[in-house]
Amino acid sequence: MSSTLAPSGVKLQTHSYHNFQGIDSSRDKSSLDTGDEQHLVDCINAYCDWRGTIIRDNGATLRKTTLGTIRHIAFYGKDLAVWAESQDSGTALIAENGESLIDIYDQDAVVTSTVFGGKTVFSSRGKQLEYFDGTNFKRSTSKNIQDPAYIATIQNRLIIAGGEGSATQLKVSRVDNAEVFPEDEDVDAEQVTKAIFFSIKNVIGNQGSIKGLGTFENSRLVIFTEDKGVVYEISTDNTKIAIDDSIIINAGTISHNTIKEVADGVFFCARDGVYRLARSSANGITANIEPMSAKVTRLYRKLIKQVSNPEDISAHYDQDEHQYHIYFPRSNSLCTRLTLTLSPDDTSESNKWNTGDFNNTQCSAALGGVTLTGNNGQLWEYRYSEDIVEEYPTAVVTTPILWHGTMTEIKQSHSMLIQATGEGEVQVEAFDDGGRILSTHKFQIQDDLVAGEFPDVPLNRQFNRKLEHRYRGIQLKITIKGKGLIQILGVAINIKK
Repeated sequence: MSSTLAPSGVKLQTHSYHNFQGIDSSRDKSSLDTGDEQHLVDCINAYCDWRGTIIRDNGATLRKTTLGTIRHIAFYGKDLAVWAESQDSGTALIAENGESLIDIYDQDAVVTSTVFGGKTVFSSRGKQLEYFDGTNFKRSTSKNIQDPAYIATIQNRLIIAGGEGSATQLKVSRVDNAEVFPEDEDVDAEQVTKAIFFSIKNVIGNQGSIKGLGTFENSRLVIFTEDKGVVYEISTDNTKIAIDDSIIINAGTISHNTIKEVADGVFFCARDGVYRLARSSANGITANIEPMSAKVTRLYRKLIKQVSNPEDISAHYDQDEHQYHIYFPRSNSLCTRLTLTLSPDDTSESNKWNTGDFNNTQCSAALGGVTLTGNNGQLWEYRYSEDIVEEYPTAVVTTPILWHGTMTEIKQSHSMLIQATGEGEVQVEAFDDGGRILSTHKFQIQDDLVAGEFPDVPLNRQFNRKLEHRYRGIQLKITIKGKGLIQILGVAINIKK
């Protein structure tokens, strides 16, 4: 806050709002006015980066049209997409080269995948494994697979779990061979490479069944139930598979497809929020889970309630953008995305959340700098926000009620300032604390800058408008449209003293 003189000689007091921290749904909109490190009520199709700048989400270019709704996306290599598509009569597996398996799964099937032995492997509860080798789909030749719901790859072994009638049992393939599971194994096979099975029933007791698998630090298999997690260490020489009781996970998962390796840890969605399993930053020895979603717990639970089957919730981690995206499908055509943008200092206090509904994306996957998303009838390729694309999202950012220091006094505003850069249209609507609209202003932003290069404090890119109203508190709704990258660094309100 600072004091200045308007050209008329009126003394003004400036209240600035900057260093934006994303959504905070844990507090009412009337109690979030902080100025610096300002949280938001809504941040739709936009996110706050590590500097606190509001940036509109990336746009997309249509890659392929489809007959049904894409529910799961995987890659073969770095260029060829393979996906599960819910159609009128069932769920198909379709590859970008034109190969397909029509009605291979039920229409409402939950499909997951992993990469093993140079092939993309698909599974769904009650069905055999399907392999894609870059040219064709092939069914597993094993006669003894338990038709798994969940699969994972670790130490050159394929892990399967969640089969019908095997709620707590896991089967581990032979090293480098996903066609050989325990019942297929030769009794004379070499001990260190042979297929095995084990059960976690003695570990979890009657506390549920396996709900998901993940990998931690390459050599540890994380097995999730509804309420907890168990970690097994698999040695690099395959001579040891044993429980690692030094890692305690007191939270389970609601969906296998939300379990993702993120940096040096594992993210997953539980009933009450998003968690990360990681080594302690203090000693690097102990490992535990850390809650990541305290700011958006209410919103998170609301989104879960809108999904008929929680196992339909999926996620993916974009390592280029450092974002963990979670998708909550409400139907085949409607879906809400909840995104966590990680910061370089890697602390939960600096987590920044936003939501999105662009293209009603149902799922996504990223590899080699290419991000693909699927919805009802379309496969999209996302690009960096400074790239030229076919479709751009409309971003909506809403501040809490801004009191300018006190909730009781009447203020007389003089003008509003917005600090923005990029290319496009920014509309700012102002409401009083009772929800009555005060004014609407539009700013046409056009910068002749090299793509992706923006000054940290673009004083020459401040946009000022008259804002002469009386109110106790004011709330701003910022809508971003147009093409290209748009960044908002801060807003300010000048108040007459």
